[in-house]
Amino acid sequence: MKEETRGRSTPRVHLWIKGFLPLAAVMSVAIAASTVESPIGFKTEKYLRSLFPEASNISANTEGLPHFRIYEGQEPVLVGFAYYTTDIETLEIGYKSPINFLVGMTVNGEILDIRLIEHDEPYGYFSIETDDFTAQFKGKSILDRFRVGRDIDAISSATITIASAARSIRNSGRRIAKQFLAEGG
Repeated sequence: MKEETRGRSTPRVHLWIKGFLPLAAVMSVAIAASTVESPIGFKTEKYLRSLFPEASNISANTEGLPHFRIYEGQEPVLVGFAYYTTDIETLEIGYKSPINFLVGMTVNGEILDIRLIEHDEPYGYFSIETDDFTAQFKGKSILDRFRVGRDIDAISSATITIASAARSIRNSGRRIAKQFLAEGG
């Protein structure tokens, strides 16, 4: 009986492996091709283009603080910066973990928009994941205070998460501005 059972399951395993291996090979080639074409990375470029839809050129910079420079026009003009908050504010922790946003900022220090990239917060689904949370930062200057309960809406049960997210956005923006906006006067 054991041999019959083993004999019946073996062809299924072989068929599964035969079907899976070519698919895995094709997927690895496709993934390698997409990363070679875009040094920024497909997901990051997609997020950056959603923050700066008119961008003609995006360059990743690791000089100083890691960031992206956004250019527009035929003769490219620097119009903004983008950065991941966890790259700048590495020690900022929410209730449970770091909260990673991609922030788009003009050369005047105004926040254009924010994308939540990753978090592991227990109350994130009704606090930082909402469109209302990120929308309240649009148009703010990085010089604003970002006070939770005053100019940043607080949500009961998620104040630690929201306070950490607001600090992360504010402090990372200020560090980028201090290092790179001073270049342009």
